[in-house]
Amino acid sequence: MTHRTLLFLTLCWTFHNACSQTKQNFPIATTIDKGDYFYIPTSALADTVEGILFQDKTLQKTNYNKRPIEFYWISTCNDGYYNFTITPEQIFFSSTHDNPNPDRLFWVINIDTTQYKQIKRGLEKMPPNKFENLSKNYRGSKIVYYDKFKDSFSIPDEWTDSILQQHDVYCQVQIKRQLKRYFSIINSYIIDTNKKVTELVDEEKNNKPKYFSYSKEEMTDWFPVKFEPPKIVTDQ
Repeated sequence: MTHRTLLFLTLCWTFHNACSQTKQNFPIATTIDKGDYFYIPTSALADTVEGILFQDKTLQKTNYNKRPIEFYWISTCNDGYYNFTITPEQIFFSSTHDNPNPDRLFWVINIDTTQYKQIKRGLEKMPPNKFENLSKNYRGSKIVYYDKFKDSFSIPDEWTDSILQQHDVYCQVQIKRQLKRYFSIINSYIIDTNKKVTELVDEEKNNKPKYFSYSKEEMTDWFPVKFEPPKIVTDQ
């Protein structure tokens, strides 16, 4: 077999193999546009749903009295950001990245406008310690508080199974403590004891995080590739 023939066969196999990799068709839900924010319907959290598309409000100047509020911190746990977002109707926890890693929605809690207003008013009068208000960078689209939390986990030069396990435990503890802290902050602003927001127990959280984006194209890129082995045709 000549080098040219071998190269030709290799290219044919590579092309065929690439064509045999297809994106799986995942069910996608869409949030409800409320004008100044979006609402995540219960149906979008169903186990059958893999991804949720939301309306992008980044370039929109929203009504100040209905503007979403966001706390976020930077973490090695997802090589990105964790976001705790409060709207007039909901609180939801999600992740975002400055890299190709997929963004996720983890859970949602419904609240009412009274709770939202008291949280917003409390933040204005008494901002939480160790946070920086970065709202001016978002041009009136949302109120943003950057948590100056310092991640204490040092990324190793080489990952081993043992270090991965340590990191996993560390991340579970980090997220749990951070969320407990955030709920404590927002509840300190809510006057009525019966209106305090209760953190979800594990059984109430989404068993499977959802892909979360405003772009269907981006979300589709995150979907796993399904490999279909080439069909072998034999002589009859």
